[in-house]
Amino acid sequence: MLLHIEPRAVLDAWAVGRRASSSVDTATRALSPAGGTDLAGLQATLTSAATTVGQVLTVVVAVIDETTANVDSCLAEYAASDGRSAGRFHGLS
Repeated sequence: MLLHIEPRAVLDAWAVGRRASSSVDTATRALSPAGGTDLAGLQATLTSAATTVGQVLTVVVAVIDETTANVDSCLAEYAASDGRSAGRFHGLS
């Protein structure tokens, strides 16, 4: 089966995911202040919520990094097969 890929279009589409990294960085920097101080009974809850959000952001970063590596790998394999998609795209399986 032949598969035609426009590498530039793939990279342009994934640029959205790569740009998300800066939003994740901004959110990560906001975690410490989000935990709050001197908030009486709310501090423990807010600190717990900030910790949970931090864990979610760690997963988001891993997904962005892995997807970026897979997109790059697939495009490299496609280029190595002279654009005939004869290769196996391990990042997609």
